[in-house]
Amino acid sequence: MVLFAVAVRSSHLGLFAAVLGVGFLLGVFGHIIRSRTLIIAGILVIGLVSAYYVFALQPAQ
Repeated sequence: MVLFAVAVRSSHLGLFAAVLGVGFLLGVFGHIIRSRTLIIAGILVIGLVSAYYVFALQPAQ
């Protein structure tokens, strides 16, 4: 558990998790108020952050 906490601090993983959480909240809130714009915004946030993390940063495997 301590190693995971160190890895999160050193790799900015916490920032990516926070932005992904915002994307999920946007999507959920969009579903609650039935707003297609918010749903699409949530999907785009999640997709863009995921793509950036995978393709631009290329984390070590």
